[in-house]
Amino acid sequence: MNKNILYISISAVVGLLAGWLIFGNSANSVESKEAIQVSAAEHNHSGDSMDEMWTCSMHPQIMLPEAGACPICGMDLIPAEVGANGLLAEQFS
Repeated sequence: MNKNILYISISAVVGLLAGWLIFGNSANSVESKEAIQVSAAEHNHSGDSMDEMWTCSMHPQIMLPEAGACPICGMDLIPAEVGANGLLAEQFS
């Protein structure tokens, strides 16, 4: 019984150490900070319409005000084209 506890605790320590070595310093690296700053500088909403809605191609009942993932299936949302009578039928081809 004591050997099992010893093996489990050694495995846990080795696993935690391996996880820290693999994932621990990725958020603090200079490259990742520069990449975040560049992507924030390139991110521009000046051309976006405030009335634009986003929908899922598999679940047209999902209408969200911003891009993201469908809460039902996780697919990327697409811009919904809204006409005078609502959504256009050929949008979901």
